This record gives sequence, structure tokens and C-alpha cells, in this order.
Amino acid sequence: MKNKELFIFDLDDTLTESKVVIDDEMVDILAGLLSHKQVAIISGAWLPQLKLQVLEKLPQRLDDIRKSRLHIFPTSGAAFYRFENGDWCPVYELRFTDEEKSEIVEKFSDAISKSEIEMPGQIYGERLQDRDTQLTFSALGSEAPLELKKTWDPDRQKRTKVHSIVKELLPQFDIAIAGKTSIDVLRKGVDKAFGVEMMEKHIGILKSEMIFFGDALFETGNDFPVVKTGIECVEVKDHEHTKRILKDFLQNIDGDI
Repeated sequence: MKNKELFIFDLDDTLTESKVVIDDEMVDILAGLLSHKQVAIISGAWLPQLKLQVLEKLPQRLDDIRKSRLHIFPTSGAAFYRFENGDWCPVYELRFTDEEKSEIVEKFSDAISKSEIEMPGQIYGERLQDRDTQLTFSALGSEAPLELKKTWDPDRQKRTKVHSIVKELLPQFDIAIAGKTSIDVLRKGVDKAFGVEMMEKHIGILKSEMIFFGDALFETGNDFPVVKTGIECVEVKDHEHTKRILKDFLQNIDGDI
């Protein structure tokens, strides 16, 4: 990994648990990594969620140089933000139209009915959340407790069934299973592979100099498109696994200085 210049991370179950603020140990690790390398976070989460989980905590530990090395790609690469003039400013945003949003909501309702899957009676937050550049279906709702999310679809069978139906109903969009209970909808061709292409274009680092860490590299997962880019990928089990890998890396690289 020493020859890689851009370290790319998924968020939930890679840097932290689902919808949970990154812990102090991960903040220290990322701050240490940013002393040596550039870092990009690409997630199905939208910018307000990324601010809550990462950006309200990590940048407080960074000087201006390290802040400039941190690149944020919400909604699987449909937008890119960098820190400028004291705030996170958009480089690009690929937003859905109101007509597209309405069609996605309608077709998702049809897909759930056709799947014949029994949906939870209690919903926490929004079941279909509008994230501007992405729409995300969350079976238990966008604010569901983590412990409930862990038990609803651990083998992804329920979401795989809905996913296959939605793909047929919305062939003009890309559909991907994400997180513990979610399915993401993005513009066709806008996925984490697209995000990697945008990183190469806007950050100016070759794909051969990138490395990606994620937990959903299986075929229907929202990290899987990264595999097709040809960059080196590291599949992690959870954020503690990521910590172990990065701590070993930082010990080795700091020892060489």
C-alpha cells in the first residue's frame, strides 16, 4: 500500500457502524493517514449524513494542509465536495428531477408489492429518502436503530428479491444493495466506479495509485462497481477490521521516515 497515493473508503461498516459517528480512534487513524496520503470517502450517504458522521468531528483534528487532502463523494459519487473557504463546497452535483423522483417512488411501491415480502409495521424516519442526487429505500426507515437493522435482512435475501424487481421496473437507473436494510437508486452509469473516474479527473491521481476499502464488494453491493475499475480493492468485515489494517500500515510507514 505504500505506493498508493489516494486511499478511498466506503463509510458504513468500513469507517464506522451504520449511521454512527466515527469514534475517536478512527479519527486519530485518519488524521495520521492524511499526514502521508490523500483520502476520499465515497458513500451512499448524502452530505448532511456525512457531516453528522464524519465532517463535524474529523476536520477539527486537521490543519489546512490535511483538510485539503480530504475529498468527499456522497451518494456513491453523484456529487463531490472539497473544503474551501471554511466550508464543504461542491465541485459537481448530479441531481434528480422531480419527475424522476416521482417515478422512482411509484415503481418502488410496485416492487415491494410484487415481492410479497412482509415489511416491518413500524418505520423510523423515511422509508424512501430523497438525497437529491440519490434516492434510498430503507426497509425500517432512515433512522432505524442499528440493532434492528442488523437482524432484518442479514443474508440480503429480502433486498435481493426487491432489487431484482426494481431493476426491471426502472431499467434507466442503476440499483444497488447497500448498508444493512437499504437499496440505492442512482442515475445510469453513476455509481462508485463513476466516482473513481471523477477522482482521477478532479484530484489528478491515476487509478493505479488508488486503493479502495469497502464491505460490500459482492456482486449486488454498492461497492462492487469499484472492482470493475481495476483499482486495488480491500474487502473489510467492519470498521474494526479497517482500523487494524490502517494501524499496521501507519506503523510501517512511520517507521520508514
